[in-house]
Amino acid sequence: MDKLASRSLVALALVLSIAVVPIDVVDAAPKTSNGWTTSASAPSTVARGGQIAVTISVRSTSSRRARIFGRIVRADGRRIKTTEWPSEYLTGGRTRTFTMRWNVPGDARLTSYSVRVGISRPAGGPLAHWNPSADSFGVVAPHGGHIPPDQLPKGNPLYADSRVLLTKGPVSGSTGTDSGNFRQSCEFSHMNYDDPIVHPGNPGAAHLHSFFGNTSVNHASTHASLTAAGKKSTCSGAAANLSAYWTPTMMNGARPIAPSGVGVYYKSRNLPASTLANIPRGLKMVAGNMSSLTGQASHIVFWECVGDPYKVNTTIPSCPAGRQLGMLIQFPQCWDGVHLDSPDHISHVRYADWNRGCSVHPRHRVPLPQLTIITHWRVPAGGSGNLRLSSDRPGARRGASGHADYMEGWNRRILARWSQSCLREGRDTTNSLCDGGHLVMPHQFEWYR
Repeated sequence: MDKLASRSLVALALVLSIAVVPIDVVDAAPKTSNGWTTSASAPSTVARGGQIAVTISVRSTSSRRARIFGRIVRADGRRIKTTEWPSEYLTGGRTRTFTMRWNVPGDARLTSYSVRVGISRPAGGPLAHWNPSADSFGVVAPHGGHIPPDQLPKGNPLYADSRVLLTKGPVSGSTGTDSGNFRQSCEFSHMNYDDPIVHPGNPGAAHLHSFFGNTSVNHASTHASLTAAGKKSTCSGAAANLSAYWTPTMMNGARPIAPSGVGVYYKSRNLPASTLANIPRGLKMVAGNMSSLTGQASHIVFWECVGDPYKVNTTIPSCPAGRQLGMLIQFPQCWDGVHLDSPDHISHVRYADWNRGCSVHPRHRVPLPQLTIITHWRVPAGGSGNLRLSSDRPGARRGASGHADYMEGWNRRILARWSQSCLREGRDTTNSLCDGGHLVMPHQFEWYR
């Protein structure tokens, strides 16, 4: 190898080794106190070894002279950098901006930092206003962006402590149509950086995921491990459904948000319900494209601000604080009848044509119930403008990378019951097996005793 080629390879290796570190605004709301309003902005991304430029905005209600301080503080309170500007004359009602720069360490070992703004009298007296800007204005996460496990939201263990309660009651759901819908309620279980479909056996190789259903899911999960004795689920009926469902985690800047609720639907959709096959044991599927930068077809990924008039949103819409933001992911319905997975995790299944169903796919003619996962999050203070998915790439539209994964783990007798009584017999129901049985959540126990 000649010297020029060798140098080129070294240069390429150096370029590839520069990891992009997320620097995300957590609380950009202006802070007001003692006649001052301050705010700061941070870039969305920066390379390790690169430089952060933070713009600090200061607005005074009256004209006065003051000294402006900018400070970057580590999560443990240690100061990383303080910048002091000379005494400035601030005209009342006008905004002045100051730029503070910080070189990010090459190893990016800092787990988090906050940007704070201070204002004092010209003589150096006590601070007239100090902007705490929350505990974490931004985050530099170590080693590829991982948040320590003890800082991740936890699911409510109550939802995994139930037993299967198949109670007798009236057969529910309307009949007389060729459309069947079986819905199941689930709750958030846990978060981690694993993906047993895309990165099996490789711990921490994925972006941050939120899991529902089976509580044991990690990088090593298989159908056998999911359905082993003693496993639990956060879906209604508990061990009746030990399937694993997961989506990228919703992030409020750098802070992960636990979902407020999850609905799992199995529907006939536009296929004749009477023709549906049972979901095969051990099926794995991925729906949606985590590499999308601009959004996806609405029949695959759909966003909504609950309570707003109907509108097709392929990325995160504007949604005020306190409302529910929903992401709907729909999986393919046409299976090849042979493979439970494929190298790209999508080639063994196809989406049905609205008019011709699975007949448009010569090798994918087995019709299955369409799995739909609807995840909701409560919009935090400040609205949805700072929300994104953990899988969203720098520069992408927020929520453009929406996707979901599924590993089947149903009790086969129970799956057969709702597949026949709810779907193929054309009923529409939630948490009912449509034959007198019900899948019950822990908080519903007293209702069925």
